[in-house]
Amino acid sequence: FLAEQKASGRVMTKRDQNWWARFGELEDYKQEVSDCNVPRKFEANPQLGIWVFNQRRRYQQKKLSSERIEALESMGFEWTRPLGKLDDEQWWKRLGELKEYKQMRSDCNV
Repeated sequence: FLAEQKASGRVMTKRDQNWWARFGELEDYKQEVSDCNVPRKFEANPQLGIWVFNQRRRYQQKKLSSERIEALESMGFEWTRPLGKLDDEQWWKRLGELKEYKQMRSDCNV
């Protein structure tokens, strides 16, 4: 996709260049992990996690160009974050909070 952009003769803005740079980082991530579900707080590349989150948000707000949607979908990008990808640490932390709540309230009706 990036090659097509450059070949089209269209002048790429700094924002476009940054977007395609992150897209390249996402391609690298997918080669390593086999999916595009970068955790929002990805320690190895925090900016990539935030970028992926923002792409999903912009898509939901209908603010993402069809060109970018096509590029992301071409590599199997999922527009909703799979629930199975929750951070283990976060899950256990929330479970602990629920247990504390149950001790205080005798139910789990949060």
